[in-house]
Amino acid sequence: MFVYVETAFNIGLSCKLLTNDMEIETIEEKTEEEIESKLDSIRNSMIDKIEELFDVIIDDRNQRLTWKTIGIDPMNFDAYRKDNQQQQQRISTNSTIRSVRVSVDSINDQSTNEDSFDGFAILITGQSLIYALNQNLKFKFLEIATMCKSVICCRVTPMQKAEVVELVMKHEKQISLAIGDGANDVSMIQKANIGVGISGQEGQQAVLASDFTFGQFRYLERLLLIHGRLSYLRISKFLRYFFYKNFAFTFSHFWFSFFSAYSAQVNRFSLFSLSLFFIRICKRLSMILFMVHFTILYLQHFQFFF
Repeated sequence: MFVYVETAFNIGLSCKLLTNDMEIETIEEKTEEEIESKLDSIRNSMIDKIEELFDVIIDDRNQRLTWKTIGIDPMNFDAYRKDNQQQQQRISTNSTIRSVRVSVDSINDQSTNEDSFDGFAILITGQSLIYALNQNLKFKFLEIATMCKSVICCRVTPMQKAEVVELVMKHEKQISLAIGDGANDVSMIQKANIGVGISGQEGQQAVLASDFTFGQFRYLERLLLIHGRLSYLRISKFLRYFFYKNFAFTFSHFWFSFFSAYSAQVNRFSLFSLSLFFIRICKRLSMILFMVHFTILYLQHFQFFF
């Protein structure tokens, strides 16, 4: 393992992107044939590990690997483990409380002796990423990467960062967020759907190219969970208000045209009531509801953030 791969591994552990319970693979080959063989080996080892830990048999090994098609939630592996399912079956079949306690204790002792599993992870170097992103191997690399909880690319160029983001956005149809603090992150930030820049010692290039900016990485949590959610709610309410207002305004004139013999006479009462109700009353009501909702949301996350 090269020095920069080991450094990336240690950084991943300190950032909790990697854990000791993960199945971690490193890709640091230098030729296209070696990388293709390495990707096939990683894919086969993933299938073997899934069949070993979970009650799943993958008959067609050539089909696209996804957790959804397998029927496993990657955020809760323990619920799909073989020992957990056997434990539930034994508890349901035992009739007496004593037998249930004995079976639970035996299963717990057996499960503690087994190795824990926290998902897959990949570390790949920039030199290997050149061949992994070419036309022949990029779909195989994407398949393996989407099966992992963490994919760490070390010593990569700015163009490679943008290509990785574009690969996920184009073929997985997912909304991506890119965050960086230097000039080498500008292409990645501009390529992603949401770009976040960190203002620090690396300059202001990432800040100027981003959609959002803050001073520390830990503020990303609040940006997503509080400000992002409130922005989503505000836009949703605005769109509903916009369509309803225009429908009510247009339909009132359309209905009035039957009584005005299509003479294009203006319904002044509808204009006055529209401006009074939608602009004055709804504006004040929406502000009150927003403050109540924001207060409730803030109190729910107060203990979590502080």
